[in-house]
Amino acid sequence: MDISVDRAALPILPHRAYRRPRAITTRSVAASLTLAAAVEALVVAFLGDLAAVFTRVSAELLPGGARAAARPFLGIDLRPLEIELQPLDYRALLVWFLASAAAAAVLAEVKRIGAPARYMAIYNLVMFAVSATYMLFTGELGYGAESFSDLYIRSAVVIWLVIPAFVGAISLFLPFTILERGLLVGASLAYNLVFSAVRYALFAWILSWSGAVTMASLYLFFGPLLDFVYVVGVFSVFLVPMSKRLGREGPQDVWTWL
Repeated sequence: MDISVDRAALPILPHRAYRRPRAITTRSVAASLTLAAAVEALVVAFLGDLAAVFTRVSAELLPGGARAAARPFLGIDLRPLEIELQPLDYRALLVWFLASAAAAAVLAEVKRIGAPARYMAIYNLVMFAVSATYMLFTGELGYGAESFSDLYIRSAVVIWLVIPAFVGAISLFLPFTILERGLLVGASLAYNLVFSAVRYALFAWILSWSGAVTMASLYLFFGPLLDFVYVVGVFSVFLVPMSKRLGREGPQDVWTWL
């Protein structure tokens, strides 16, 4: 094979194709880090107030919701929700086990449902069956509603502290403006605060009629994992106006060869 002829036929000779957005400069990185640090400082300064409003809103959303006594965590006082678990005898646990196992087996054969939704449902049903089986032999899970409530609100507080630094760092890989980056960090934090409070009240309501069988599944699948989905969703929304802006500027004004 004549290599020279093949290369000559190419419109562009082989070369380095890595590109770097020109908008990401040392100055923009420094400004973005300063912005993220400022938001982080505000969260730390008002962490106790955020936690108080968070639990108060969740208690208002929950019918008959009440908050427990204050408990210290990271230098602030947390008042988690008081959750009343539905008591389950061995017959109820047996029903949970049989129904969950049967439903998981049926869903595994139903190919018309998309794989992600099917696997998510099977995962939760298996968790229900495992929890019911454990409680049948031991009588309890080893943790109760108080531990669940404490764990949830502590996880929420840690996530509030992580979001400004995490979102600010990830946004450095794309040419957001300072305004866009500030709105991105603020929207991610606000979205998490609101929907975490709603989810907290919803969890307490579900546990009040389902009992401890659903506790592990609620936290493992719909707890901090869902917070990451929130951040990814908000980040994706902000990519749309950024891509339109870059399209208007043109490739010569945006990209530069390394």
